[in-house]
Amino acid sequence: MTPPIDRDSICFKKAQLVLKVLPFLDEEKDFALYGGTAINFFVREMPRFSVDIDLTYLHIADWDTVDNETTAMMLRLRKRLLNAGINATIMPSEDAARGITAEKDGIGIKIETNFVLTGNLFPTDRRELCDTAQSVLEMYVEINVLALPELYGGKICAAVVRQHPRDLFDTKLLLENEGIDDQTRKSFIVNVISQVRPMSNLLDPDFINIEVDYTSAFKGMALEYVTLDDLLTARKNLLRTLRKGMTAEERSFLLSLQNRTPEWSLLGLSGAHDLPAVKVRLQRIEAMKEKGHREETEKLVDCLKLWGC
Repeated sequence: MTPPIDRDSICFKKAQLVLKVLPFLDEEKDFALYGGTAINFFVREMPRFSVDIDLTYLHIADWDTVDNETTAMMLRLRKRLLNAGINATIMPSEDAARGITAEKDGIGIKIETNFVLTGNLFPTDRRELCDTAQSVLEMYVEINVLALPELYGGKICAAVVRQHPRDLFDTKLLLENEGIDDQTRKSFIVNVISQVRPMSNLLDPDFINIEVDYTSAFKGMALEYVTLDDLLTARKNLLRTLRKGMTAEERSFLLSLQNRTPEWSLLGLSGAHDLPAVKVRLQRIEAMKEKGHREETEKLVDCLKLWGC
């Protein structure tokens, strides 16, 4: 049973503003859409509203280049939005502009870039707004979107790290439909090795209490009935599926990287070693003192005993 759509709700109006803003991003060919908006508006038939815009820079480049290109893009976007009657305010981050707050008629959304994960390993997809969104929100948009393995590899990592109801909902539908294929799992691994925190923390996370987020930041967003228990079950199923699916080669790859001698052929995903965030991870491991490195490695070894079985 589908809940009635409240066209006066904040979620509905934010979703409309998201779609009003997206066409102004379409000419920015060095960036692509990812995250919940890409999944729920362009891959699936709008199982939930999405209320922000996440972008990623597509080229493999150093941080200064990414900063400069992102800042230039945000300034261009701000000018277009202002010319269209949409208020746009740059959200500064140190010396770079990595986000914009767009506002119209009292409704605001955020447009942000992912500074950690830059560069794509698969060709992007050109996608049309899904039929349901076209009908309900009465708009049409085309946009460049990250490929499915990278979309869901990032979404799975977000679900493991943040455990926000939105991310758990998106991964719940993935498990119920396509499942986690090899390329998606490998993309998830790339996300894991792109984070600063120890890999064992990501592969064996402590469960977070999501009840407040479910009530305050998720209810009213989904266009199907989803209980808190549904999302808690989805969280357990996600980790169980990831653990069963990880191959011996992938586990060996993670250990080789932690041991400062990454065997990239074991991962089986071309180009991962060139990603800036991965290079930062390797630099961090190289710089660790032996005691800290040994302890972190032991935790990873213990953690990986749970994976692949």
